[in-house]
Amino acid sequence: MTYIEPNLNSSLSKKIEHQVELIHYDYHIQALKLEYFQHKPNEYQKQLMIQICQNQYEQETSEQEYELLKQ
Repeated sequence: MTYIEPNLNSSLSKKIEHQVELIHYDYHIQALKLEYFQHKPNEYQKQLMIQICQNQYEQETSEQEYELLKQ
């Protein structure tokens, strides 16, 4: 095996693992949405939830960027 083959396999493996994690993440989000909409929120509550989720996403993204920049 050449130097490239193990690294290629490692890279491919990481890409597959990442895709699996994304699928699990998407599934979890859909399950949460279904549960949330079973409570029949009004329009104000829906907009509030969208804003809360957006703020949480931005916070987590900022934290991850900070950790990457620290390295």
